[in-house]
Amino acid sequence: MTPPSAVPTTGTATYTGIAYGWYGNGTLTEPPVFRGTVTVTVNFETRQAVVSVQNAATFDAAAAAVPATFTATTALGAAGSNVANYLTGTLNNGTLGGGVGGRLFGPVAASGGGAAAPAEIAGAFRMSASSGAAVVGGFIGRKQ
Repeated sequence: MTPPSAVPTTGTATYTGIAYGWYGNGTLTEPPVFRGTVTVTVNFETRQAVVSVQNAATFDAAAAAVPATFTATTALGAAGSNVANYLTGTLNNGTLGGGVGGRLFGPVAASGGGAAAPAEIAGAFRMSASSGAAVVGGFIGRKQ
């Protein structure tokens, strides 16, 4: 985990990678595994991160779309605090609602074509609906 004191206070960084999880539609069947793409754009000055999971589909021959896609603007912990390397926020994709959280990982470097920032980001999310449908997943991304 990137030490909170090492997290930049200026600049932006974009991370891309994969999202992975399980989707249950509210029935008693085994929930299928899904995969998708993730893009996280972090603005270290405004202390906001936009997390976007797209193209979520079952990770089998059917590749059926699942309602695990979302875009959420989250808050990054206050600069100089012990949670400066942590993001958290609520999310709602119109079908399911819940929350997302994550952390920054690795050394701070200017590699990847941009401002100095931690090398990776990872987190978890969960969403549910009153129908019993639910998503539990995680994501990992590398600085671009």
